[in-house]
Amino acid sequence: MLVTVSGKGGVGKTTLTALLVDELLRKQYPGRLLVVDADPAQTLHFALGIPAPGATLAQVRDNTPLTAGALKALPPGVTPAEYVRHRLAAAGVVVDRMLRKRPFDVLAMGHREGGPGCYCAINSALSEALATLMTSYDLIIVDSEAGIEHLSRYRIRQVDLFLAVTTPGRAARAVTRQIIARAREVGMRLGEVGVIVNRSLTGVGIDDLLAVVPNCPQLTHYDLSGRAVVDLPADAVSRQTLQIVIERIEALSDVPDLVPQA
Repeated sequence: MLVTVSGKGGVGKTTLTALLVDELLRKQYPGRLLVVDADPAQTLHFALGIPAPGATLAQVRDNTPLTAGALKALPPGVTPAEYVRHRLAAAGVVVDRMLRKRPFDVLAMGHREGGPGCYCAINSALSEALATLMTSYDLIIVDSEAGIEHLSRYRIRQVDLFLAVTTPGRAARAVTRQIIARAREVGMRLGEVGVIVNRSLTGVGIDDLLAVVPNCPQLTHYDLSGRAVVDLPADAVSRQTLQIVIERIEALSDVPDLVPQA
């Protein structure tokens, strides 16, 4: 199952992604979980209170030129995707982490293409490598960059739960609608769309509304002090209002009802 968290920059995507991951682990999610930091800013590990990944997918991409000469030099029987999977593993792009005594994996996408030349060959191989990698997990949660460039670039075509985060502001709500429309335009199949209104008391007039997360003074304090948001107490309003999202993940991923740790 693939869950993506998208939205305009500054609406709280990373914070809410971290809280969703923490709630799943706090409730002893039983499956294999992969958390993808697809934002070039790479701040998800701060919110989760875990070490940063040692390498990013972008670094492997930039250092794995699949020119005609490089393709000819591949060992017999080795496909470009297999070669890229080996490079990803050797670089340690996917790392294992622990939170609340529960294991999960983390993958950081890194920066966008910035240098000269064509990235078509390597991106094609990466898309195949990622497709194979994803089959190893029961649940994948993606903290997207502002937009859907990473998802469309690597040809991720099926998203089971597309979470779009917005704030009450007109611009944020407009961008949310554009992101959902753009996802469909590039051929992404969205199993279910859920809009999360952050820092608000109402979701009136919002299509596909799933949850409304009021402004949380505790969360603001943690963010400003550099403290991991996963340290929020169990009764924090942000956690409580996200429970409906956890319930949708439970239902769509077909796992037993999750039980909070004592």
